Amino acid sequence: MSIDASNGLLRLADRVTLEGGMNARQLRTTTLVSALRPVVMNPPFATLRAEASLDDGIPVIMTLVFAYERLAQVSFRFRYPAEVDERQVHEQHALWLARVLGDARVFEWGTVGCEYDPRNDEANVVITWRGVSDLYDGAMPPPPSMAEG
Repeated sequence: MSIDASNGLLRLADRVTLEGGMNARQLRTTTLVSALRPVVMNPPFATLRAEASLDDGIPVIMTLVFAYERLAQVSFRFRYPAEVDERQVHEQHALWLARVLGDARVFEWGTVGCEYDPRNDEANVVITWRGVSDLYDGAMPPPPSMAEG
């Protein structure tokens, strides 16, 4: 399973695991480091992009967002030819998430969503971890334990 619902780990091929709050030093110890390319470096945020594969073999294009030198968010999309309709990509992401996580999208550790932005015609699966950045924490729904009470 590529996303572990119990703790928010994202599992990639070659035994690479991404988790909320990991720092650049930890990321440099993985095989993913050779594929990473900086996109935006605007302290305290940094955005990197890479091509990789999920642990179930699905090739993806990933964007990693670091806040205060800690991993706060990862978005990825399945690799399809450029002419594929992004709404269909979005549907495939939604089906994959349902298979991997069921109906749950809000967790104690963060959130997982399937997004489609018609402005730039791009679909992504987005994982956002809690406790890394106030900016991201403020935009997330409350964790299940707070929502129940």
